Amino acid sequence: MIKELRKTMKQVFDATKRLKVSRSVDVFAETDCSFNLERIDYDTNRKLCNANFSYIVSPEPNSNSTAPSITFDDIVTNFEESTTLSIFNDNKLKVLNYSFEQGDVVTDPTTGTVSLGFQINIRVININ
Repeated sequence: MIKELRKTMKQVFDATKRLKVSRSVDVFAETDCSFNLERIDYDTNRKLCNANFSYIVSPEPNSNSTAPSITFDDIVTNFEESTTLSIFNDNKLKVLNYSFEQGDVVTDPTTGTVSLGFQINIRVININ
């Protein structure tokens, strides 16, 4: 189930070209994933997954910009639009709830480059 959830989260964020890792766009990377699984139905082997995904967004390495071109609000909007699409259903997952936590804004003292860290907490069940 966690394999499907991680695959789905990548699909959600790859849905917006600006959230891919490349030399020509902002750096967007998963930095951590922690989760726990609970069996909720022994008859159908249904499971509940509580997962915490951490991400960081930094400006394009070759640009003169010191901040990412996307904001935390852009990321939240992209995710919320994706949860209403069939991405999760296509991967046999149903979102029960989710929350965002905006993390630190880290500034590199040498270059002045600003990176944004944030976390998504999500609960899903598998659909059989």
